[in-house]
Amino acid sequence: MSAAEPSSLDSRAYLDLRAESLGKTLFKLAYPAVLENILYMAVYIFDAAIVGWLKDESALAGTMLASSIFMVIGTPFQAISVAVNSLVARSWGAGDKERARLYSRQVLAMGWIFAFIMMGLGYFLAPYLLSWMGGKPEVVRAGTLYFRIVILSLPLQVPLFMSSGILRGTGDTRTPMMITLIMNIFNILLCWLLAFGAGPIPAMGLAGVGWGAALAQGLGGMIAFFVLSKGLSTIRIPWKECLAWSNSIIKPIWSLAYPVMIERFFTTGAGLVFMYIIAKLGTTALAAHNVALRIESIAFMPPWGLSVAVATLVGQSLGANRPEIAELTVKKSLLWISYLMAAMAVFFLIFSRQMVIVFGATPEVRWMAGTVLQIAALEMPFIAFFAVLAGCLRGAGDTKSPLYVMTICLLVFRFGVVYLFAITFGWGLPGVWFATALDWMGRSGGLWYIFKQGRWKQVHQKLAPHSSP
Repeated sequence: MSAAEPSSLDSRAYLDLRAESLGKTLFKLAYPAVLENILYMAVYIFDAAIVGWLKDESALAGTMLASSIFMVIGTPFQAISVAVNSLVARSWGAGDKERARLYSRQVLAMGWIFAFIMMGLGYFLAPYLLSWMGGKPEVVRAGTLYFRIVILSLPLQVPLFMSSGILRGTGDTRTPMMITLIMNIFNILLCWLLAFGAGPIPAMGLAGVGWGAALAQGLGGMIAFFVLSKGLSTIRIPWKECLAWSNSIIKPIWSLAYPVMIERFFTTGAGLVFMYIIAKLGTTALAAHNVALRIESIAFMPPWGLSVAVATLVGQSLGANRPEIAELTVKKSLLWISYLMAAMAVFFLIFSRQMVIVFGATPEVRWMAGTVLQIAALEMPFIAFFAVLAGCLRGAGDTKSPLYVMTICLLVFRFGVVYLFAITFGWGLPGVWFATALDWMGRSGGLWYIFKQGRWKQVHQKLAPHSSP
């Protein structure tokens, strides 16, 4: 049985890669991934909303800076997840389930090693990083408190990070979405309860938000581990094999992961410099940027969710020796997402002022956040194109091209133009967001050029993912 002909006896075994069914297959993969991304970001949005209702700008700004550090901390896990998604998808498309399982069990062991290292470094370096990023003493104290609580759950989150890449690679995007839904429900209940108190439970303020987030994310990781170890989805990894180590399996994983890791470190490292520039604009600007980013992240979810579906379909299509299906997937996805993001841009232009009210921040913060959200409408189509094209290249095993494009745009726009607009020209926070829009334009244009060259269709052959371990 080929990967393109799914068995009626096991509907979860393979994706339907026929051209006439591609739209249905793409939608089946994309909508749970979009919902998962929305739910995952809702964790941070809800936390920010609760902090906003504490009416403390220092707490709101501190959690913003702490979130920037969390992005750096999460880089190794995101990179490994991208790598295993590509490798599992191509193995699955070729019908080699055992190879897919070997990749899957290996990334859990890799993830736990990184988790304990990053947890230790992050816990002790948090106040120094927050201070270096330009936070005032009260902002540093608030951010450090929140950060040190949440990071304690990092080892428990490893199965959550890895299961998303593993299961998506097999074509199951629904299970990661359901795990995230459960995690979010607990996050909402615990953060609100611990922050404001109820009955015998005292109000803990910002610390309560941190503990609620940590407990909910730890629970999500434990559920993901249970799903994988019991084989409740498409693949089973017995818990006794979760610490297995094989250099021959690690090599292809690492060859795909390290460019993504460098890219994410550069991006998140630039984000720290980015936050430093914004912190120089004052606490109000920093708090407004925090609110605007949380709202804008909702608009990111459809393109990044579709990116997941594209990566899986491209990987499985190339594994099944169907490059024409991979290319058709990308073209359909670009068409779909362009319509959606155009509508989203119009919505942001019209309703930006209304959207910030939910955060309950000061009037000055809400006004500034609404202004930059209108500017954000400019970048939405380009974010969508970049997400889909990056998903295509990574699913094909080309993780280096996005790194090269990102590095060039990072140096030109995130460092150069942001400082020029915000500080030199004196445009403040709006200048930061105008420069960011130019950054996304550059990134999407660079990846489109690489996609049209077509060399990504042969990258997977060099990696030889289906040879014996």
